[in-house]
Amino acid sequence: MGTRPADELVLLEHVNLLCEEKRTDGDRFKLSMLRADQLTGLINFEKALDRNIGLVLVSFLNEAVDVAYAFRLVHAMAYMNQKGRRYITLEELQQGKIETINLPRIEINGERGYDLKGVRDCTYTKAIT
Repeated sequence: MGTRPADELVLLEHVNLLCEEKRTDGDRFKLSMLRADQLTGLINFEKALDRNIGLVLVSFLNEAVDVAYAFRLVHAMAYMNQKGRRYITLEELQQGKIETINLPRIEINGERGYDLKGVRDCTYTKAIT
């Protein structure tokens, strides 16, 4: 069994980010959207160094919404465990039930994308609340 790289590995002065990018036309992020190796990789990355943060970047795109958020997988999992389920809704992300970074829609060279500046400036703490 081989391993596949994460979508993004970003090394910054004070923080290292491992990011998995997901897209859904639904109204929730489900843990089942991540392969087992992605889930384990994000969790182990967080454990390896205090400066490591494992993020999920999820785009919600359907007739009603076109928004994207980044959040720490460990925070999302702790929240899901409190609720006794394996998903978090878009509404809960919008309400700030866990710490998120809004990823605004931008256009780059005529292509639609998301502004990742908030991810680059990530100032998350290691405490899981």
